Amino acid sequence: MSAVRKALDELEQEWQEIISIQKINYTLREQLPKLREYLLRDLITGKQDPAIGPLSKKLQMYEVPIARGTSYSMMLLRIDTTEGEYDQSDETLIEYALTNIAAELFGPRMALWHCTDMHGFIVCLLSDKSLPNTIESTKISEEEELDVWIETQAFQLQRAAKSYLKVGVSVLTSKRGQFPQDIRTMYQSSLASFRHFIGRDTELFISLAKEPNRGEMQQLNELYLTPTLGLLLEMGQWEAANDKLAAILKELEEEWRDSQEHILEAYFAIASSISSLIHRTKKWLADTIGEDFYTVTSGQPMQTVDELRNWSERVIASYRRSVSSVEKDSRNSIIRKVQDYIAQNPGTASLQTISSSVYLNPSYLSKIYKLETGEGISEYTLRVRMEKAILLLEQSPEKIYEISTLLGYQKPSYFIHLFKKHYGITPQEYRNKLGL
Repeated sequence: MSAVRKALDELEQEWQEIISIQKINYTLREQLPKLREYLLRDLITGKQDPAIGPLSKKLQMYEVPIARGTSYSMMLLRIDTTEGEYDQSDETLIEYALTNIAAELFGPRMALWHCTDMHGFIVCLLSDKSLPNTIESTKISEEEELDVWIETQAFQLQRAAKSYLKVGVSVLTSKRGQFPQDIRTMYQSSLASFRHFIGRDTELFISLAKEPNRGEMQQLNELYLTPTLGLLLEMGQWEAANDKLAAILKELEEEWRDSQEHILEAYFAIASSISSLIHRTKKWLADTIGEDFYTVTSGQPMQTVDELRNWSERVIASYRRSVSSVEKDSRNSIIRKVQDYIAQNPGTASLQTISSSVYLNPSYLSKIYKLETGEGISEYTLRVRMEKAILLLEQSPEKIYEISTLLGYQKPSYFIHLFKKHYGITPQEYRNKLGL
């Protein structure tokens, strides 16, 4: 009996193991769609190494419908508008329904593998089941026919989404690439093209299949020619800065209009210069350029030369107003210090002693004082001395020559001459008039 019981226990254990394996296989098959989606997301973001070993095992285990070395196209879908009674919680359901419609439309001819990226785009890989695996072995006529077929199915997908799901969809299809080595660069290129060609517009279709190949990458020229835009802004040469910006934008417009990379290069360079200059004035960027600050922090890149032009002109104008305000405050402070010094030292105040007291070059100080007040420092000093002379003549017993010395005039005759020129009478005549 013990032998029979042992045999039964072993049989029971064997059945439990079989059932457990079946459960694992069932669970795995149930999760295959999600596992495939996660794998594709890792491939487009670079988290998954496309090296042969680890990837091949996952492709086989997850039953991915696109084999290594296969020629494929990428399709980006973006849900733009909804007409039905949908809310945020229904987004996953809409994406599920949309990918099912795509599978129905493309499935008869193409293998389809999809995921949703971090930006909300539905990323689909499309591989023709009937064409040769490699790009090199595909005839041009077959490629052109396939491109037309993909465009037709994409239009049908847009119409079906509008009719059955009540949502508007924008679609972009790429050139062909080789799986998996081209997948990350193709994704980044498709994403940049989507933002450039479609941007904030809705329910558009763009095919890159017939787009000419990009030429050799070259650096922007005008952006880095001296004097740079940042230097001109720092020096306050506003007209020259505007001309420099126009030259930068002209180069972009004429040579790199369709290159978002070059538009971004110019944008980041200008944003960096403006940020640095504003911080040097000890002001916050957000306080200085207002709403345009959120363009910098939102992560929404410039997509066109016109957008870059409008943004740049606004932030430069904001910076200029900020600098003018800072300069005005600074100059007002200098003016007050100059006038206080003259009031406290009427007998010794001169352009040299005044400029030393405010730590400025005499000619520069003279220039900004005249610019801000409308009169020169010497004119203001004379006016203060004459007003002080009146007070001394009225309130002190000092003789005329003593008052002359107190006010910094070594020759009483020169003081008398200036006083008469200013008031029309001599100091003594003024005292006599007061009855002193």
